[in-house]
Amino acid sequence: MDSSGKRELEQILASLEELHLSVMTAVRQAIAGQAAYDTSFEDTGNGDVSYAIDTKSESLIVAWFEQNAFDGGVVVIAEGIGKRVFPAGCAEETARWRVILDPLDGTRHIMYDNRSCWILTGVAPNRGEGTSLRDIAAAIQTEVPTSLQDKCAVLTAIKGGGVNAKIVRCAPPHGQVSDLRLRPSRADSFENGFLVFSNFFPGCKSVIADIEERLTARLLGEAKENGATVFSEQYICNAGQLFMLMSGKYRMVADIRGGLGDWQSRNGKPLPLCSHPYDLSAILIAREAGCLILDENGGDFDAPLDLHTNCSWLAYANAALMQKAQPLFAQAKKEATHLIVSDCVMPNGERRYRMTGAGGSGYIRVEAGQQGGWQNAHTHLSFEEITVVQEGAMLAVWQNPGGAREAKAFRAGECFCAKINVPHNQYLSPGAVTHTVKYGGGSERDWHPHGALDAYSKALDAQALLA
Repeated sequence: MDSSGKRELEQILASLEELHLSVMTAVRQAIAGQAAYDTSFEDTGNGDVSYAIDTKSESLIVAWFEQNAFDGGVVVIAEGIGKRVFPAGCAEETARWRVILDPLDGTRHIMYDNRSCWILTGVAPNRGEGTSLRDIAAAIQTEVPTSLQDKCAVLTAIKGGGVNAKIVRCAPPHGQVSDLRLRPSRADSFENGFLVFSNFFPGCKSVIADIEERLTARLLGEAKENGATVFSEQYICNAGQLFMLMSGKYRMVADIRGGLGDWQSRNGKPLPLCSHPYDLSAILIAREAGCLILDENGGDFDAPLDLHTNCSWLAYANAALMQKAQPLFAQAKKEATHLIVSDCVMPNGERRYRMTGAGGSGYIRVEAGQQGGWQNAHTHLSFEEITVVQEGAMLAVWQNPGGAREAKAFRAGECFCAKINVPHNQYLSPGAVTHTVKYGGGSERDWHPHGALDAYSKALDAQALLA
């Protein structure tokens, strides 16, 4: 970058600092003046939920860009605001700059006045929809501290130029109090340090905790009675986490929620709220401070400048820690997500306990309800099934390749094998217990309903056939 380009980015950052400090002041005034914690929200659809405190910062940001558009025009992408082009009339494709913002990262902390949140902005040359976090040339993140603090941190960086960090007064006129020294941990072990997994919201807590347990056991050995060799906490703010990393307080941060979509789908569950690119819009600062930020596969983390991409990333204070943890993380995640263990009650009253592998093979224990009942006729294109009766009785019905249908009763200790591409159905007597092993190779969703056999089987007098 030539000197004129650097000067221009320095001027942009100085201007954005004024915006950040005005937002910080307004948010702190709102927090200090509230009689009770205001947790009302408006879901705008532009990223995460916007709470009442978010809307204050969002309106200030829009007004500021309406009056201070960058030279050549700017595309602003921001949580709660969406995507807008300034000045009015400028076309997105001709705008010179692309800016991604998080008006408040850590809203859930600051609206309760219990921990700092951060204002984030990343500035990149406009390369259209293909612009990504890697393209960010300058970034700023500003602390919004609780009402008990009178100073805050302001961090800026220009790509290739390191980090400028300082402490400023919260109350206007904002002036610098001192420099802020950022130094990521140089430790080569996680022992007695903070290793943090983001696990904020219900929905996938158990699998994240499982991965964390497996990783820490490999790094430090199994937990000892009345011992604590590594620490964790939940700072609900990616920018805050990265600040803790670059200031030497954390040694590793793992936010892997965005990489659990397939796992959640296999479990039949939605994916809870994940981090998005705007949560990481100031990621350049952490990198310029010396932190290493990777994707789950060990590559350099990147994401498009948008509002909806689910991000999954791991950040390390130094290379020694990364080299120790990254391969073990991959192994821990593979083990933790290899099998799905779940239980559910079916519409016919059966309770099913499942253990399903990544390829769809697995095991099901079925406990019939008090009334017994039919399952649903289906076929598999890639798997065979063996069902063993442990208690009670089972009536199996199947359709041979020639079209002929057969039915047979199975008692305790007997088993029924359903071959590939053979439609079948099963009736369990009241209180019956069966074990089914599904084996072969194919799709996890290799379950295809067979309406004709379903109607035929459910018209049978199962109790009479069993007798």
